[in-house]
Amino acid sequence: MAAKARQVSNGIRALSNTARGAPVQLLRQSIQACVLSVLCYGAEAWWPGATRMEKGKEISNRMDCLVRKLDLALRDALRGALPVYKTTPISALHRELEIMPMKETLDNRRAVFAVRIKKLDKRHPLVRRSNKVATTKPYTTRLSRASSHAGGIEAYDPLLTPPWMRFPRKEDLQIGYVAGRTKEQAAQDFKSWLQQRNPLDLVVFTDGSQIEHPQRATGAGWAICWGSEHRLISTGNLPMDKAEVFDAEAMAALQGLKEATTSPQAKFASNVYICLDNLEVARALGSVPNTSSQQVFAQFLKAIKAWQSRDRLPLATQSRVVIRWVPGHAGVAGNEKADLEAKAAAAQAASASMVPQPDSIGTLAYIKRHTMEQTTRAFENYWAKNRPKRYMELEIPLKRASTEVKLSRFTLGKLYAARSGHGDFAAYHSHLKHEDAECYCRCGHSKTPEHFYYCTLARKAAKRRRPIYNLRETLATSRGALEFNNWLRETAFYQNICPMRRRAPPDQIPQTILSSVLPPSSSPPPPPSSLSSPFFPSLPSFLSASPTSLPQT
Repeated sequence: MAAKARQVSNGIRALSNTARGAPVQLLRQSIQACVLSVLCYGAEAWWPGATRMEKGKEISNRMDCLVRKLDLALRDALRGALPVYKTTPISALHRELEIMPMKETLDNRRAVFAVRIKKLDKRHPLVRRSNKVATTKPYTTRLSRASSHAGGIEAYDPLLTPPWMRFPRKEDLQIGYVAGRTKEQAAQDFKSWLQQRNPLDLVVFTDGSQIEHPQRATGAGWAICWGSEHRLISTGNLPMDKAEVFDAEAMAALQGLKEATTSPQAKFASNVYICLDNLEVARALGSVPNTSSQQVFAQFLKAIKAWQSRDRLPLATQSRVVIRWVPGHAGVAGNEKADLEAKAAAAQAASASMVPQPDSIGTLAYIKRHTMEQTTRAFENYWAKNRPKRYMELEIPLKRASTEVKLSRFTLGKLYAARSGHGDFAAYHSHLKHEDAECYCRCGHSKTPEHFYYCTLARKAAKRRRPIYNLRETLATSRGALEFNNWLRETAFYQNICPMRRRAPPDQIPQTILSSVLPPSSSPPPPPSSLSSPFFPSLPSFLSASPTSLPQT
């Protein structure tokens, strides 16, 4: 696999260099599609993780040698895609392309595979094998260990709704949502609609909430209103463990409908209106989608039938359950009360008595988000341990979904060089003992990663003092990268003011080159000492002009 990936990496390296070539954004896509797919081929079957637990101890799976081989192939592709010097730190390459090292990438493939197993039908062979309890050593298999990586998950059946059978999703107009309206206008329209309802009908406001501190927790809340003034007659909430806001919204709608069905006012009401501010849940209620909280949506269908078959007075005729979207946090009293109940439930779930247990059951949405968070956390830990010194000094964080890769290769090459310190700089050339390097700018100062910001010639060329942002912000942020691009475009700094190499003095031009371009003449070229400038303005003008007619530089 590593050899095949290296062939692709060599092709990527041939497409560009540090100044010109294919766009970085497209080469990043090619790495993901052509290199990582080869390196991770079949990883779900052969990657057991770096370590495993045995008899309460963490034991190495001895996969380090394989990971190193795969990492080398990936690094070749990263260096070919980025306009960087070959001495640029490896961690900087991973950061700039937002591609994780092989160990973290393989762990992510294994975690995603675990979630896929949890989504399979219970009769699937993989599910049967992963749940099989072994009676002889080894008591766990690679498949069972991978499956347990995702933890417990809610009851989910992908075949509950056959692929050829589709439940009609509610249209936006059916639930009262009109795109393009402001929140204030939507709230006013909802209040007008609410005033036109039968005073005997029940209105159930539901909401879900999630808090981050002291730990992530979710809660569902509902509030039931009745009468001509739609006064509050009942409220309730439910703390939820290992769930997302989507799940809480669906659960709140279910519990609110159940409580409305058993309320004393239910026998007087003809209809019940479920009002919630989550548009996606509002569209899905009344069907059984193959999403998270699938069983909750199935129970909601049963709750609708329970409402229609309840005991009621003869004056209650229709017995419909109507789903209605309400704008959140827009001053609707019932929605605000449901929101308070949901927040109270989330706070209760976050308390010490509701700390999530490792063996507790999570919803499908929670398992997916938890897997993504684990992957992100692993990448962040790698970055914290291997961040280059220059990146640490500039406080450059681990970026996500940055837009700077859309810039030209030339601009990105200069930006990455300024960030890492590995580029056409005096200290870099001195460290590597480059004897023929040009270490000074035309302004007379030594080349440094920060010199573009302070160079007086660049300020004169740009006709402004310096870039909009300070130096750290210019080098460390995406908006600073855009300003860096504008600054280079205005000043042509690395082309005219501080180029990588200047034309060599005449005494340093090889004699073979001079003889090939000199016109046949018995007189030798003028001596270098007669020139007033140590640099050539251009080679042909030197060969055709006298020393006194050369332009002064």
